[in-house]
Amino acid sequence: MEIISKGYLSLYNFNFWDRQPVTEWHGGWVQVHPRAENVLHLMRGEVFEIEGEKYLAFGGAVSHDKYHRTLNVDMWEQEQATVEDIRNAKQNLDRHGYEVDYILSHTPPMHIMDMIPYIDPELDRGAVFLSWLSSMCSYKLILSGHIHEDMVIPEERFIALYNTVNSIKELKERICPDNSGK
Repeated sequence: MEIISKGYLSLYNFNFWDRQPVTEWHGGWVQVHPRAENVLHLMRGEVFEIEGEKYLAFGGAVSHDKYHRTLNVDMWEQEQATVEDIRNAKQNLDRHGYEVDYILSHTPPMHIMDMIPYIDPELDRGAVFLSWLSSMCSYKLILSGHIHEDMVIPEERFIALYNTVNSIKELKERICPDNSGK
């Protein structure tokens, strides 16, 4: 099954996704788009086993441009990770011995946001959790998109994606070109 090689993008809208049923998929909970079954919302804090590798999904972020947005139109309170989301992630990670191959997030960990001079991050519960997690969890890469640019920080095993679409293999090679980071 070549799930990873099929690149799908879904723009998030809580008004839409909150009405969709939740179902089990590859060991974690997802919501399936009712008119496009290849479009999935990976639920926050879930661990998925896909093609022999484990993925923690932990989306969400504080909107940095929230002063230009309208609540429940193009910004939602649910964008921010909750304490329950963090508990769910910890329970799922505990079941997997705090070992995953990839952490899929929207926001970067807070310590990475602090490295980016043009970002003035608010306290973001999800970003703080991801910073803690990066020191507690065994992982190959953290993949994020919130900063709206392509960025690689090899020493943090962090890649921000914005204008590129890559396979997992290509992303690993960007961090470990000699494949030493398998």
